[in-house]
Amino acid sequence: MRKAFAIVVLLFAPSHCLADDFNIEDRSLGDPPPTVQSAIRADPSYAAYERCVLIGKPIRLSATSTRYYAATTANGCNWGAALGPIWLVSFNPRRGKLVLAFGGASVTVRAHSHHGLRDLAISTGTAGLHEESLWQFNGTKYTGTQLGRHH
Repeated sequence: MRKAFAIVVLLFAPSHCLADDFNIEDRSLGDPPPTVQSAIRADPSYAAYERCVLIGKPIRLSATSTRYYAATTANGCNWGAALGPIWLVSFNPRRGKLVLAFGGASVTVRAHSHHGLRDLAISTGTAGLHEESLWQFNGTKYTGTQLGRHH
């Protein structure tokens, strides 16, 4: 009976119980590489954050490459309640390419992938509400596929 219960819990546990791979409040975030910063600053989504400092860390979106970076703004610059900007960038020493610009509190990389990059769950929430959006890579950028709310 315990074994059956454990299997049910694992299968149906909400993904927000899993550890996130990027969190906008992570104190260990550092300066993004110049090509990552350039890609973010060139995107229209950055206009509201022009006076903000970018911070982030590498994120593993592919089983074969580590050339991806997640970024946000430092010190809560222009954040809302439990919501900050999140940019994901594919990069090399010469060039960066934005693959996602969205708002949230954390990114969890999922096991399933599309077009070579893993699916994502982007979460945000307050004391009374938790929202999670699911994202898939379409070969060029990530697109949202589902929004869920948990009270």
